[in-house]
Amino acid sequence: MTRGFAISIAGLASALPLRRVGNEVVSRLVGIPAGRIRELFDIEERGWTRPPSLSLEQPDESLADLAARAAAAAIADAGIEPRDIDAIIAASTTSEYVAPALDYLVQRKLGCSGEFACSLHGACTSLFRASLLAARIIESGTSRTVLIVLADAVSPFFVFGHDHPKDLRMSMALYGDGAAAMVLVPERAALPRASHLFVRANTRDDDPGIALSWQRVASTRAPSGGEAGAPAYHDFRRVLREGGKLTLAAARAVLEHSGLSFDDIDHLLTHQATGNMRRVAAELGLPAEKLRINIEHVGNTLAPSILILLDELRRQGQLESGQRLLLASAESATWSYGGMLIDWA
Repeated sequence: MTRGFAISIAGLASALPLRRVGNEVVSRLVGIPAGRIRELFDIEERGWTRPPSLSLEQPDESLADLAARAAAAAIADAGIEPRDIDAIIAASTTSEYVAPALDYLVQRKLGCSGEFACSLHGACTSLFRASLLAARIIESGTSRTVLIVLADAVSPFFVFGHDHPKDLRMSMALYGDGAAAMVLVPERAALPRASHLFVRANTRDDDPGIALSWQRVASTRAPSGGEAGAPAYHDFRRVLREGGKLTLAAARAVLEHSGLSFDDIDHLLTHQATGNMRRVAAELGLPAEKLRINIEHVGNTLAPSILILLDELRRQGQLESGQRLLLASAESATWSYGGMLIDWA
């Protein structure tokens, strides 16, 4: 955890696909009634980069297009130029290529050159992985302006149909595509301050095992409970059972190390994983009235989920100077969990 060291957010932005896909369309593709999708996930619509068609059509815009759109907007929001970026850290679980990596594609689209760049392969805790790495880079003095880009486009993985296992069809109804970016700099008094960043791997003896996987090529191997040859596997029951507890552990870890309590928090932002989030939060002892939610119009966007929500809250004028934000998440692909504290300015 970044004890005694903080960074500031100089720029923030998000990008969603132009195509909006409602539950009625999804219902025709996966055979789950639109009302049931709404009941399960609290989702009305989501953005997809690919056409909602039974045929395997090419996406209208690529993952790199989404990522670069968010990155360019974050740079503009910071009042700087792409040439001012010292380092780029990208993160995704749905990269279009094994090589080149997403950081290179974004770097090229932005017209940057010469700075350090790398890509992380992570899902719902990517924000904390990337931010912690950025903080260490800034702390070392090797870079002073770091661009973080988080993007996922799951829809190109979908193979629609009514005959797939129920969990797979539910996944197609749950996920949306999206991207978000922020520019991080050394701490400045006039900017939002991020501190107490951490990511922790699951080291429990009773590791619950893989509950989420995506693969572009059908494999003869599958996670326990998964179907060999399926493009995706998602054990919703295990995700709900284990993920909520780890999110609570992440939130408590940030509070413990900052010397704060939930009473000191104005906004609680967690990964927009599924529906009924306030009920689950209340059952776990999280302050449900402070929980901020936007899953109804974006779906589960994986890596950029929390950052998309943060950007929306800012643009809607819901964040005020002096407020404290607690960000926390868990990841069912690896059962890692992480969090951070933001003092808004």
